[in-house]
Amino acid sequence: MKKPPASEVFKDYTPEVIHYDPEVDYGEEWMERNELLDAKAKLIEKIMRGKKAKKGFKTTYRSPIRTENLQNDKGNKE
Repeated sequence: MKKPPASEVFKDYTPEVIHYDPEVDYGEEWMERNELLDAKAKLIEKIMRGKKAKKGFKTTYRSPIRTENLQNDKGNKE
């Protein structure tokens, strides 16, 4: 079964304009959510700063040990 093209399916479609109604759309709850997300971001930043301070800004990166030269030296000595 072949699907009809989109131009035929949506030829009679007219989009409906939606209006914001505070009583239906829960008023200003979205503003409270944004405030909570901002508070969460501040707390995460505070925790990260505390962890960095506790760590003492030590570097934890260690470069990998390269073994190519060791193998070449063993081959030359023998």
